[in-house]
Amino acid sequence: LALALMASPVICGQLIIWIFVMRSLMIVTSLLSYFVNEVVSKALYGGKKDFDFEAPLTHLVWLTSIVSIVITFIASYLLLGKIEGMGDLWWVLSAIISCGTVAGAVIPELTKVFTSTNSRHVKEVVNCSEHGGASLNILSGFVTGNFSAFWEGLALTVLMLISSILAQEPVLAQMMPAKYSFAAPIFAFGLVAFGFLGMGPITIAVDSFGPVTDNAQSVY
Repeated sequence: LALALMASPVICGQLIIWIFVMRSLMIVTSLLSYFVNEVVSKALYGGKKDFDFEAPLTHLVWLTSIVSIVITFIASYLLLGKIEGMGDLWWVLSAIISCGTVAGAVIPELTKVFTSTNSRHVKEVVNCSEHGGASLNILSGFVTGNFSAFWEGLALTVLMLISSILAQEPVLAQMMPAKYSFAAPIFAFGLVAFGFLGMGPITIAVDSFGPVTDNAQSVY
């Protein structure tokens, strides 16, 4: 933003407004998605004694991600789509932020693959605990943990790569003086983190359920 100010104070001002609007809208979409998901979940599972407790949380994360991405593109077009000579700016910035929003949905999915009670990896650890000694149990847990770290790290790397490629669009380079064009990918990485943090309210809502289930399952 500081570099954009050097190149064009007007565009910098519009970007500052844009980034605050994006943050505000992400909080609003998170709240709306939460209440919509609550109504849908009660309709689907309210009368059942036994159901997959992970399902409503998964629906909440994906619903929020999809709504946030759609709103991001619409709001960006309304705020930045009419800037003369920068017609592509709105969708480039929206796509970069959306990489972070997608990460907010993909990472819980990958985590679930390695931690869910229905997960094949979790069942392997249980099997090792039942039939092997402590060393086999610990090694099985290490393997599962390393697998999960690999796939989540790979997902983040791919999304950061996509944002870096999008940052090569000429429209981003026009925002700053030519000698500082190297800063465009850095700005993009910041926007990915920004989009990821936009899922903060929902991440907190989902994470608050974690200690409850962890303790219950430990007691069980």
